[in-house]
Amino acid sequence: MSETYILFAQHGWADTNQSMMTLTERLAGGNAQIVAPCLNYAMTWLRMAPLIDQVDALATATLARQPSLPLRIVGHSMGGLIWLE
Repeated sequence: MSETYILFAQHGWADTNQSMMTLTERLAGGNAQIVAPCLNYAMTWLRMAPLIDQVDALATATLARQPSLPLRIVGHSMGGLIWLE
C-alpha cells in the first residue's frame, strides 16, 4: 500500500481549479489529500502578491494540521510561480 501524502495543486492565470482537480485526482490514486484552491478567475488578472499570500496561508494551515505527511506540489503556469515564491 502506498503512503498517504498531501498533494498541493495550483491552477494558472485566467483559470480555475477544476482542471487541476481532474488532473490531481487521476495522478493521486487514492492516497493523497488533495489541496487545490481556486484563486478566483478575475483575481488572477490583478496582482500576484495577494495570491501568493493566500496559497501560503492555506499551505501553512494544512501542514500545521498534518506536519508528518510528505507533500507533493503541482503548479501550472502562474500556479508554479506562486509555489516558487
